[in-house]
Amino acid sequence: MEHQLVLQLATLIGALLLCFAPRELDARPRALFVFGDSYADTGNHNPYVPVLNRPFKLPYGSTWPGEGSGRYSDGKIFTDFFAEYLGFPSAPMTYRMAKGKKQYEEGMHGINFAYGGSGMFSTFGPLIPRVNSQIQQFRDLIEKSFLSKELIAESMILFVVCGNDYTAYGDNHPNDEGILDFVPSVASEIDGTLKAFYELGANKIALTKMLPYGCYPKITSKVNYISCNASENARTILHNKLISDHAAAFQELHPNVEVIMLDFQQAFELSFQGHYNQDDLLEENSDFQRRVNLRPCCEGIGEATCGEKDLFGRKQYKVCEFAKDFFFWDNVHPSQAGWEALSKVLFGPLPY
Repeated sequence: MEHQLVLQLATLIGALLLCFAPRELDARPRALFVFGDSYADTGNHNPYVPVLNRPFKLPYGSTWPGEGSGRYSDGKIFTDFFAEYLGFPSAPMTYRMAKGKKQYEEGMHGINFAYGGSGMFSTFGPLIPRVNSQIQQFRDLIEKSFLSKELIAESMILFVVCGNDYTAYGDNHPNDEGILDFVPSVASEIDGTLKAFYELGANKIALTKMLPYGCYPKITSKVNYISCNASENARTILHNKLISDHAAAFQELHPNVEVIMLDFQQAFELSFQGHYNQDDLLEENSDFQRRVNLRPCCEGIGEATCGEKDLFGRKQYKVCEFAKDFFFWDNVHPSQAGWEALSKVLFGPLPY
């Protein structure tokens, strides 16, 4: 199938991108601490709260581990692949599980504080913690001596923020009025978060850029998944430029801290062999549009979303036969195959 060919191409491209991939680490970090949204969340929400527990149920997790794991995908997500790249046997333990422990254990491989739906500002209601709440949870564990300063200094921070602030903003501003003034506010908050990590003793921080927002299936469904939306991608371009500028300024001010930029935007484009970049918005008749179907594997019926059922328990969604042939799993989240393709473009061969 076309998608399978695209994902296979990504493997070949990865080997050619040594200048694009993050430079190899001198040694494996002692632990990985993860912050952000559903692109990083491995199961922090309460699985017993109906409005939050969809990723704990099939069809989520159908590829791996065969049941819902709290991940917003059919299987592994970016956190899993990044942990593998760093040499860990598994992703770090979720904060939901770790907070019940009496002391930190090396086998936890760090802690994941990310929550699906989270953003720099309030997004989708009081049950969704903001990123600053995640950092407060991190700070509390340090102050309680659950996490030592030595551990933090020898570990890696992964910070993933990929668009919930803009989705929530769009919900409150149907015509997106003022969106290009809102983007700098989000970027400024991200800059503040880098400073918070530094103050808590972090020496290595990996920060992700956004995927092209206009290529999410929730956007492309309006044109039957034929093309990305150039105006929606404009926020991605501005967001990614601003956070890159902030990261560069932060790095210059704190040369002892290593900041690694993980460029989801360019990795996405290269995974799909796209012919547009941050200086050239998608043209209506580009090869990218002709060759790539952006339809997700799990597609809601009508106004429903993936995994949704009606009052009688009937499925309000349909799932493709082979998730490995699709980049996107649902209307905003990549499939395991999609994340694997992005990771191979970003990292190439695993260093361990």
